[in-house]
Amino acid sequence: MKYFKLAMSDTESRWINLAQVSRVTLASEAAHGAPILAIFFADARDDGKLEIPGTTPQNREVIKHLTSVLDALSG
Repeated sequence: MKYFKLAMSDTESRWINLAQVSRVTLASEAAHGAPILAIFFADARDDGKLEIPGTTPQNREVIKHLTSVLDALSG
């Protein structure tokens, strides 16, 4: 198993099991143009996702780091 640690701006840390991730989507919020990252988990339930809004510098750094890790794993 490969885990990825996310230190969020809400002072929580989360460890994501990459083996349980089914899809990751990067988009921009319509209202602010800030990035938003959505991580969907393999169980495919409505609550089986994590959204990271890029509305704070720390969250934008988390998004940047996670997308670079995913790019490295996919290539």
